[in-house]
Amino acid sequence: MNILKNTPDLLIVQDAHSRRLLIHSLVFVLFTIIPAAIALSGLYIAWIFVLVGGFLFGASLLILMRRARAEFDRCAGKVRLSTRGLFGSKPRGCLPLASIARAEVETELRDVDDADKPDRWIYREALVVICGKYAGEHPLTEVLTDCPTHHEHVVEVINHWLAKAVPAGSETVGSATEATSACPSASPPSFAGTL
Repeated sequence: MNILKNTPDLLIVQDAHSRRLLIHSLVFVLFTIIPAAIALSGLYIAWIFVLVGGFLFGASLLILMRRARAEFDRCAGKVRLSTRGLFGSKPRGCLPLASIARAEVETELRDVDDADKPDRWIYREALVVICGKYAGEHPLTEVLTDCPTHHEHVVEVINHWLAKAVPAGSETVGSATEATSACPSASPPSFAGTL
C-alpha cells in the first residue's frame, strides 16, 4: 500500500499499482497490438489473437485495477475502508478511530507445492481493533506480498498518525473505555463480493 495523503486530520493509504500496470500493459501489447500489426500485413489468422487479446485486456482491466483504500479521518473519528475499481468505489466498512489499538504487519506462511523450494512468508497491513464483536485483525487489503520492508513502513506511518490523535493528558490510543463507547455504531469491514 502507498501513503496518498498524510495530514494531521486525514491519512489515506491505497494499494500500489506498479506491478499490476506493468502486467496489464504487457498483456495489451503482446496479445492486441502485435497481432493487429501482423493482421494488417495480410495474415488474417492474427485477428483471432486480436480478439483474444482484447478479451484478456478487458478482463485484466476489470480484475487488476481493483484496489483497497483506507481513509483515517480524525474530524469524523472514523476509518472508512473501501475498494476502488474501474466503475467507482464500494464501501467495505467503517470503524471508529478510538477502537483501533494499532496497525501491524500480518504474516502468513505460504506453502509452496514444490519440494525443492522452501515455504515463504507473505505480508500485508492490518488494523487491530480491541472492542466487542469487531475485535481482532482487519486487513487493509486482500493482497499479500513477499516484501516486509514496505509494509513495515506503512504500518509505522499509520501508528505514528494514530499516536498523534490522542489529546494531551488522555489515555493511550484505543483504550478500552473509548473503544466500548465508539463500537456499537461501527460496521465490520469485509472483502465480501470484491472478487
